[in-house]
Amino acid sequence: MDGSDPQDVGAAFWAQVQGFTIVEGPAPPDTPLGRLQAFAAVHRSDRLTEDHVRAAIEGLPLLPGSVDENADGGGGGSTGGGGGGSAPSPGAG
Repeated sequence: MDGSDPQDVGAAFWAQVQGFTIVEGPAPPDTPLGRLQAFAAVHRSDRLTEDHVRAAIEGLPLLPGSVDENADGGGGGSTGGGGGGSAPSPGAG
């Protein structure tokens, strides 16, 4: 931050009033943003979804398998096969 630049000083004041801290560089790795940045560095940032953000905020693991494999327009939001081996409902058949 340049202490002689009125815009930098104003931004720092606003951030302090709002309870934020302006930092340069990557976020600390133990924060939700830091976890998202680390995930994006490995799996590409364009593969991040709202579910990844939600998981990071909730402290849940960010799993590559939770990325929609059909993101290129293949439809569906779920990957994998059918019912996962569940038994048919009574009367089916």
